[in-house]
Amino acid sequence: MPNVGSHRPCRTNLLFFDPSERRRKAMTIKTLLVANRGEIAIRIMRTAADLGIGTVAVYPADHTNSLHLRKADEAVQLKGHSAQAYLDVADIIAAAKGSNCDAIHPG
Repeated sequence: MPNVGSHRPCRTNLLFFDPSERRRKAMTIKTLLVANRGEIAIRIMRTAADLGIGTVAVYPADHTNSLHLRKADEAVQLKGHSAQAYLDVADIIAAAKGSNCDAIHPG
């Protein structure tokens, strides 16, 4: 019977946890593109700001007055229209690359 309170990390945890300085630097996110709109996007942006991460919002031409655009540090217009524009993966990735984003949150 194992000791109470003893902990033996499972193999899965070891694959994803590397406390070395080199690994931490490699995983640093400075700018995050949030590929969503509405309340979820706003919550993600608020948390990113609390962590010191810059945010980029995306939007189609018919969503220029959306609240998530005012909460982001930067906004990039998508090519499509309405909610369908958020489903254009190639356009989302192009927006992220154009804004030098380190990561994309699908929302």
